[in-house]
Amino acid sequence: MDFETLSTFVSEDNVAGTNEEYNQLYLSMQGLAEGEEESVMGDSVISAKEPDYKKLSDVCIELWKSTRDLRVATYLTFANTQLYGLNGLYDGLRLIDFLVKNLWDDMYPLLDPDDEMDPTERFNILQILSPSDTGGGICLFLIKFRDIKLFSSLTYSYKDLLFAKGELENSESDLNLSLFEAECKNVSQDELAQKIALVNDILTVLDSIEKELYEKTQQAFYFTLLKDDLNFLLKFYSSLKPDENTNNDIDLNNDTNLKETKELVNTMNISDLSSYNPKNRQEALLLLQKSADYFSKHEPSNPIPFLLQRALRMADMNFVDLLKDIEPGYVDRIKDVLGIPKN
Repeated sequence: MDFETLSTFVSEDNVAGTNEEYNQLYLSMQGLAEGEEESVMGDSVISAKEPDYKKLSDVCIELWKSTRDLRVATYLTFANTQLYGLNGLYDGLRLIDFLVKNLWDDMYPLLDPDDEMDPTERFNILQILSPSDTGGGICLFLIKFRDIKLFSSLTYSYKDLLFAKGELENSESDLNLSLFEAECKNVSQDELAQKIALVNDILTVLDSIEKELYEKTQQAFYFTLLKDDLNFLLKFYSSLKPDENTNNDIDLNNDTNLKETKELVNTMNISDLSSYNPKNRQEALLLLQKSADYFSKHEPSNPIPFLLQRALRMADMNFVDLLKDIEPGYVDRIKDVLGIPKN
């Protein structure tokens, strides 16, 4: 998405272009964002379809050639957030900010003079990204927002962070909390600084849109729920900074209060390994994971990765959980000995 190219008028004579709301491409945007649920037609089962964000982005870009429409800009923001993460969100919101600042009177959907230029329809469009905090629900965009990656160098998503911090229940998650903590702490400071700056920039654009909306309409619109997620992310990223480590919010185990290490396992010289000793629990777990990754890649038939992954899974278990993992029957025998009622 080239923001500089998109943040222009359609033409000097017709700054907002034409109304495309009855164009078939325009009508397809919502369906592309939502995908299709599994359905039954007669004896046939039609499989569910995941949202096609690349196609949605392409459709929005095509429509943008002829129209300056808030709904198109909003769905482009939706699509590019899924495709490009926080960078896509930032550029999309900048485009919305451009519309509100420069084309409020001309952009589509048009305001109706017979309805006192009521902005409700436009506000409703913006709620695609952040519903009213009085509505009591969460929108599809914010649900999908949980899938964005925390770091380009790691596979963890925002959903993993919510699960790790106890903000989201996920019975299907196999997230290793100790490993999550260790790997996030070892992200490069350059990438961390970029993430912090980017989230701050996004919050600044949201503030700008809110301010412009009020100045144009004398009615308040707030991106409260989206800002809540962004501030949660910002707090997480900030907690990883070296000067924050004495009160690090990422600590997930109450019995673990460790100082942040400056050494990155990924950048250790091979000659250091013979004398290298882990400085804390996180480093030790990270070394186990690196070892498991090595054997999985270079010796796939070797059982070592399986054993190491099991050791990593056990790292956060208490004694009873360990017994359950090794031999579930032991737990009932111990309960019999101790006189503990069975569930």
